[in-house]
Amino acid sequence: MKDNIIRKYIKFIIVIVLYYITKNNGMYIYLLSLFLYGIYSTVISHISIYNTIKDKYYVDYKNKIFKMIVNILLIINLFFLLINILISDITNNILRIDNTFLIFLVMSFTICLDTFETIILDYIKSFKYHSLANKLDNIYKYTDIFLYIIIVILSFKVFNLPIYISISLLYLSKIISFILFLFISIIKIKKITIKIDKNSNTKIDYKKESNYILKTNLSSSIISTVELTYYYLSFILMYVILLNRYNYDSKLIENNLLFTYFYSLCIMNIVNSLVKKYCPKGNDFKNNIFNLLCYTLPLAILFSIISPSLFYLIFNNNTSYIYLIIIMFLGIIVSIYKESYKYIKNNKLIYISLIIGIAVKLLLLIPFVDAVYRMGFDLIYGDVFTTIIGMTISIIINYTYIKNKYRLENEGYIDKYIKVIYQNIILFLILILLAFILPIKNDNKLLSILVILVYTFITFIYIKLQKRKG
Repeated sequence: MKDNIIRKYIKFIIVIVLYYITKNNGMYIYLLSLFLYGIYSTVISHISIYNTIKDKYYVDYKNKIFKMIVNILLIINLFFLLINILISDITNNILRIDNTFLIFLVMSFTICLDTFETIILDYIKSFKYHSLANKLDNIYKYTDIFLYIIIVILSFKVFNLPIYISISLLYLSKIISFILFLFISIIKIKKITIKIDKNSNTKIDYKKESNYILKTNLSSSIISTVELTYYYLSFILMYVILLNRYNYDSKLIENNLLFTYFYSLCIMNIVNSLVKKYCPKGNDFKNNIFNLLCYTLPLAILFSIISPSLFYLIFNNNTSYIYLIIIMFLGIIVSIYKESYKYIKNNKLIYISLIIGIAVKLLLLIPFVDAVYRMGFDLIYGDVFTTIIGMTISIIINYTYIKNKYRLENEGYIDKYIKVIYQNIILFLILILLAFILPIKNDNKLLSILVILVYTFITFIYIKLQKRKG
């Protein structure tokens, strides 16, 4: 978990570097491909052979399982490659963006690499070499990060290559790091002492084994995939709507969507990762949801208040912070959305809940954007509201099922929720009043740091005092 958090911090720093180097030039199409990469790779992220082979000493069994899954992944990757060719053509025609083929093609070769790494590490771990597996994982992940930085600098700054080539090259870091990882892994695997099982002639139903591997934890991957699909649909549909329905300038659309679904989303994901790490956990659904609200709501308020200083400090931008405000409150829904699925064992219900949520978003998108337009607010707010509503509908469906399944009672929790909301309204008012003394919007980096530190400190003290009161 600690390594994952550190990697997320490093990746966010890279995002900031990427922003200053590119100035968002070409980043819209990069994020289009990146969302697709995320959707594809998340669909297969659950695939693991460790539990299947960890207690088996028959090396041929391990090898056959390993090769079988590798072959299946290659077929899946080929399928995704064909889809990408089609999507590239659609992107060129509908979004009026040229030179996407090479980007989507290179991205296609990276889709299964993380899952390949997982099953290679599973294979090594099955021989009890967990420490070696962790070292190899670090080599792969950190080499990818290092090469990515080098490629960004060389392609965008040193050689000043065409945008579509520079973006295509960004995916090379993962390919090169995987080749290095694979080379080292093969050498290490050959040195592993293997104990041959006496029952080597035991017949194994490999088709049944492969089905088990592919289906185990599939629902968790689908849930994460649908979350990314919300963002991906927003990223495409809002571009089309703003360009064709409201005649916005394409560069302005790209800039606003990037600040919403790239930079603000990165900040939200880091905050949610910290909440996931430090928020108390248990087996009680109601208590876990309540704890999530207790942690995410004050953080959403804090980041909303300091967003002008934060965006000016990080991006030298004091206008696009408005997108971070709404995204931080989306983060509350996202954390509860994910948690609500952990208590549902009925896959059919999970898929129904996910589909209904996405369908609600799509049905409400244009009416909400039109309504927000008439009210004079930023149109992207209408889109984010539809995501919040879609996810909330799924949460309600999940809660209804869990309540009936586990016979949950709401006694005592309604008062608790009211108390938390009341406490956070007070926090909001305190921070707003503080803004009269220390303004949150400024054009000075040092003052921005001071604002962030002071407001964070006040929030921290307030939360501590509320906890002491019980």
